[in-house]
Amino acid sequence: MRMAPTGRLSGGGGGFQGAVEMCNNNGECRKLAGAVMCPSFRVTGNEADVTRGRANSLRLAISGQLGPDALASDEMLETMKLCVSCKGCRRECPTGVDMAKMKIEVLVPPTSAAGSRCATGCRLSPRYAPYAARLAPLMNARNAVPHSPL
Repeated sequence: MRMAPTGRLSGGGGGFQGAVEMCNNNGECRKLAGAVMCPSFRVTGNEADVTRGRANSLRLAISGQLGPDALASDEMLETMKLCVSCKGCRRECPTGVDMAKMKIEVLVPPTSAAGSRCATGCRLSPRYAPYAARLAPLMNARNAVPHSPL
């Protein structure tokens, strides 16, 4: 089962859900004249390929209306696939929807419940830093010893 996005995005309500809720369905992303808003929609003309369509898909997925694993489904990946991360939505949407960041949140696989070794090491480093600091003179002495070429 896929875990929910990490919540690094910010929006009106905070986190990933807040970022998705920033889309108020005003339809500005559907315009075809001027600027760069949603080039994939300009090509296909499908509602699913416009920022509003993607945001609505994400909204339905996180509310549970599309099933428990909707964020990891092939349909969601297909919906996100045509987003070219141009950031046109971020610049031109009146509410500042950033579909490129939301796409990253959906497409990046989550780590296991325990987390990766690197993440765990980084998380625990403040706890062990005082002990590691005591080894600094030993490590510095090792670096001061000349090495013989092999």
